Amino acid sequence: MLNPPMSSFPKILTSTFISYLLLLLAVAIKAHDNFLHPMEPLTQLIGSIPPPTAVPQTQVVSNIPPPPAEPQTQVVSNIPPPPAEPQTQFVGNVLPPPAQTQTQLFIPHSHATEIEEFLAAHNKIRQSMGEPCLTWDETLAKFAHHWAETLAAECTMVHSTVSYGENLFWGAQDHWTPAEAVQSWIKESDFFDNTTNHCKEGQMCEHYTQVIWKKTGKVGCARKKCHRGGLIVVCNYDPPGNYENVNPLDDKFM
Repeated sequence: MLNPPMSSFPKILTSTFISYLLLLLAVAIKAHDNFLHPMEPLTQLIGSIPPPTAVPQTQVVSNIPPPPAEPQTQVVSNIPPPPAEPQTQFVGNVLPPPAQTQTQLFIPHSHATEIEEFLAAHNKIRQSMGEPCLTWDETLAKFAHHWAETLAAECTMVHSTVSYGENLFWGAQDHWTPAEAVQSWIKESDFFDNTTNHCKEGQMCEHYTQVIWKKTGKVGCARKKCHRGGLIVVCNYDPPGNYENVNPLDDKFM
């Protein structure tokens, strides 16, 4: 085995020394860096991490949708909801308008209905007295309608000048029916004296005597609202009644 020459030892020592110096220099640099930039403590790092965002209450968890909101009409604890308010309930403490009564309204009648009511009211009292019933006459009814329209302008109680018998009725309100108008004439029977064939002193009974006049066979009537309020009723009769000193029930002179 050959030994290296002595002249190579200085080179080896020089190379080793340089490597050692480089190692020391690297250690020094690393120490210097650690000194200038020490590692942050673990708690500091943890504190710098923001907390996780809170999960909102409405967040869907595991893709399962939240249960639907309970309807307002749901029965709670098996107690049924209160009954619905009736339609007649007052709203806002405002009372509904009062129902209109029959005494506040003009009740229109068909022509056929008015004929029936006028005839029935007349013939009821005549039949009770054994007299023949009246029949409806359109000629008399047309004249009664004409005269009622004439009087409706002022609603005055003025008799016409025709040769028919005639009864007039006036009401301050316009609710009066045909039967009620005729009944007001029949009530005058309290003022008729059969023994003298005259009305009692200071009273009127001629409307009643025309209704029951035995020789009268036809009637025609009309009912009309007055322009200024109220109601006028006109009935015309043929043959006419109320002859002076003649009894209405037997048509004999007294």
